[in-house]
Amino acid sequence: MKKSVTLLYILTIWIQAGHAQDAGSSIESFRYNVLPSFITCFSAADLTFKGQLRLSALPKYAQFTTMEKKAVMDKLIYNWQESLVMVEYESKRELWGWNSEALKSLLLDSWDINTIPVSQPTSTNIAQTDNHPWFYYVGGMFTLDSFKNINMAFNTSLGFFLLKNRWDLAATFSASILGNVEAEDASSQISSGLQSKVYFPVPKYRISPNIGAEIAWTTSSYAESSAVTFTPAALLGISWHVGGGSLDFGLKINKQPTAMIGYTFIPKLKK
Repeated sequence: MKKSVTLLYILTIWIQAGHAQDAGSSIESFRYNVLPSFITCFSAADLTFKGQLRLSALPKYAQFTTMEKKAVMDKLIYNWQESLVMVEYESKRELWGWNSEALKSLLLDSWDINTIPVSQPTSTNIAQTDNHPWFYYVGGMFTLDSFKNINMAFNTSLGFFLLKNRWDLAATFSASILGNVEAEDASSQISSGLQSKVYFPVPKYRISPNIGAEIAWTTSSYAESSAVTFTPAALLGISWHVGGGSLDFGLKINKQPTAMIGYTFIPKLKK
């Protein structure tokens, strides 16, 4: 058993030594026969610990375009197909391979060793996240006078900014009830539509006065009758930026002006 293990160990060393000798002869042959033809692009050639060909590039190569580099590597790698090729210049690294069918070089990867690899958002994500953050608003109103007349309203909207902190567009929904506590009948309104506002931020005071308009279709009900009407409205308000959104005070101006208070949640601000 010991003799078998010893024999296997000797055989392994012999194979590794033979492989190292082959690799050594290959790199020596490359330096002598191939590298001089590219002396304006590369100053030295050796092998990495993984057995890849490592080339030290000169400033001329660094100034080439990708297509110009590819033209150089097409000729160079044709004469070296032992392994992948690593090109180094300044803090840049390029990894090249060979397409044996097309007889062309392939740029497999490139990177800068001085750059910390972090996940960067794409330009599309930046545009969507920064310029068009979405939001949702919840508001309401409640009044009760000395004659026990009651007026309750609920208002909500969901939308996004067409231009960050300047202009938005939202779908709206509201419901209200008007009546008397002691009366059986009460009138109600349910409305849905679209609204848009333009903001005028004052960063120093964390407020944004705004003005806008809304178009909506309102279903009004009283007793057993109901009617659907088109109800445009002008909007005036002011938003106070607090936490992950803003506290909003608004006035809807139409046939029945309504004052509202609510809060707009902007998830982007939490991030």
